[in-house]
Amino acid sequence: MRLSTVATFCCALLLATPVWAQDPPAEELPPVEPPAVGWLPWLAELEASGAIIGEIRIQPQNIFDLTDPREDNWIYRIANAIHFVTRSDVIRETLLFKPGDKLSVRLIEETERLLRSTLQVYAVRIRAVSYHDGVVDLEIVTRDRWTLDPSVSFSRQGGVNNDRIGLKDDNFLGTGLSVGYSRSSNVDRTSNTFSISHPHAFGPFTNGTYAYSDTSDGRTWAASVTRPFFALDSRDTMGIAADSSERSEAVYVSGLNTGTYRHSLSTATGFYGWSDGLINGWTRRHTVGITYQDNSYQSIPGESPMGEIPEDLTLTAPYYRIQLLQDRFRTGYNYNSIGKPEDFNLGLDLTAQIGRSFTWLGSTRQQWLYSTNLTKGFDVGQRGQLRTAATFSGRYASGGEQQLSSVSARYFHRQQGDFTFFGAFTASAVRNPDVPNSLTLGGDNDLRGYPLRYQSGDKSMLLNLEERVYTDWYPLRLVRVGGAVFYDGGRAWGGSNPNTANAGWLNDVGFGLRLLTDRSAVGNVLHIDLAFPLNRAPGIDPVQLLIYTKITL
Repeated sequence: MRLSTVATFCCALLLATPVWAQDPPAEELPPVEPPAVGWLPWLAELEASGAIIGEIRIQPQNIFDLTDPREDNWIYRIANAIHFVTRSDVIRETLLFKPGDKLSVRLIEETERLLRSTLQVYAVRIRAVSYHDGVVDLEIVTRDRWTLDPSVSFSRQGGVNNDRIGLKDDNFLGTGLSVGYSRSSNVDRTSNTFSISHPHAFGPFTNGTYAYSDTSDGRTWAASVTRPFFALDSRDTMGIAADSSERSEAVYVSGLNTGTYRHSLSTATGFYGWSDGLINGWTRRHTVGITYQDNSYQSIPGESPMGEIPEDLTLTAPYYRIQLLQDRFRTGYNYNSIGKPEDFNLGLDLTAQIGRSFTWLGSTRQQWLYSTNLTKGFDVGQRGQLRTAATFSGRYASGGEQQLSSVSARYFHRQQGDFTFFGAFTASAVRNPDVPNSLTLGGDNDLRGYPLRYQSGDKSMLLNLEERVYTDWYPLRLVRVGGAVFYDGGRAWGGSNPNTANAGWLNDVGFGLRLLTDRSAVGNVLHIDLAFPLNRAPGIDPVQLLIYTKITL
């Protein structure tokens, strides 16, 4: 299929869409107890009058509302009985305001976004419950998620099976502590992983994390203590982090593993940042730090791929980073999820970092290290929304190394009823890469009709077109249901190991089911897809079955 044909198909599908905007589903808010008494001004009116926050009442609610006849049965009563409701102090530590502060609608909305982004909270509502003598009392009502995850999962992508078994609780005893163990297996390795983390381990918004994996080809560990810029008006950030891994890396050509080599990687970083806060809708953030990275490679007799393996590389570099962030946050429905609030920013978000490695700090080379990341969203008429991103990173001494660039665009076009047209385009390129043929395309990264890592190279392009449906079907009030028909087209090419078969543009079409378990802390979307490759070479099945989970639709 030619690119012109694909473009014509895309335009025809878009023009054929109905012109009515999609109505958002009704948000299911947690109940408010006790009810407010009498008439109260709107929050915006209270802010305009200069109201001061008085008492803050926090009402964490269990997973299911047993006063709702739809949830008043023995299944939900058992789930509530064995669940530990989030403690009030965990909610309080996430608030961006306190008694004595001036009421700010913006801070209330940002606090609701922060609470929704946690693993514990399914829904939140903040409202005024009393007002007297210029003082307003607030009530915060939250509805918990199911956070205990005894999981047994299976997925299939690119003709390869993956499985996982684990036990994890993202709100242990209602404290916000996340602790878990899992055993997983994929085409590369089998891993046994233990992890523990807490978002407020060392004070409000100062999180601590640790994870360790014992794998069939090595080991991995990571630890960090960080206090991020957690809010638009945050004034500082600081942290330290380190990790180490030893593993075997496979080199794929035309979907075939041509050999492996050993790769040991250790990194560490420490940083401090500052900001003047949110000024006229914009935040400017500055960060200084130092980063360490040590890469060592080793051939495996009888298993290493043809050609040279990457050279060992150690870099220790002080750096400076600046972020410019525009506040255009919104809450919508039925973009990347089904029937639940989604928070996103259509404002400009630009981050740029530059550092310099020095041999006197232990680096094998003196190089400039740099990276940029830019995202921006746009409204397209009354029904469309475009989200764009661009990244560039690399190193430079006498010449550029590992020069990786990528641009992407995601477009949503609302239609009548429960339908949305979705299109995504991504293009990437790498010059002088450390690892040859580092860009891959296949069934594991949205070229769904083809095997795992089917094409590889130093350049790639991918186009995805979907007609999505978001239904109101909510079986057992646990699973939200959607679906999609799709087209994928893409190609990876170039590099030192050129593709030997089916090296041109690849196309596939298919359809699939989407299931969202929105009451759980995991909250991933289960994809069950059937994809049909249109450029099938010998050895490729005419139908590809894919079963996998993603955080988005």
